[in-house]
Amino acid sequence: MPDYLSRLDNKYNWKIHPNLFRYLDNIWGPHTMDRFACMNSAQCARYNSLFFDPTTSGVDAFSQTDWRNENNFVNAPFRLLSRVLNKLDQYQALATIIAPMFRAHAFFLKLINRSIAPPIRLPKARDFCLPMSNTLPEPLRNPKWKFYAWRVCGRRNCCPADGH
Repeated sequence: MPDYLSRLDNKYNWKIHPNLFRYLDNIWGPHTMDRFACMNSAQCARYNSLFFDPTTSGVDAFSQTDWRNENNFVNAPFRLLSRVLNKLDQYQALATIIAPMFRAHAFFLKLINRSIAPPIRLPKARDFCLPMSNTLPEPLRNPKWKFYAWRVCGRRNCCPADGH
């Protein structure tokens, strides 16, 4: 089984360029937990991974209960963004989320409503997306997609001053 898992090629296994992460971390950080990472893609010293690895702080970000205690960095598969926003609401947590501008997608209205700062437009995906496997990652699949970093709060009446 471990050999099989090591051979999985995953279009969701990518990270933003470390310089871009540092830029976002200077604005909304310090981020304390990278919620959707692996030992090769983690931007924070502490992270949650899909599978167990020797340095993960926990397997499966959705099963973790410490969201409210962390300044979360979220670079999740786009299909999971609705669940991420629900998790932020559940734990009244704060996060920086990397997400495309998908106005027609189910998660988008909730993302707008939970934002506590203007989103930051990211460069073209080819300039910030670092693949971690041989498979073309999600952001590079459509060159027309525009990506943003969003500062989001799941607390009711969350104010921008809570953004740090």
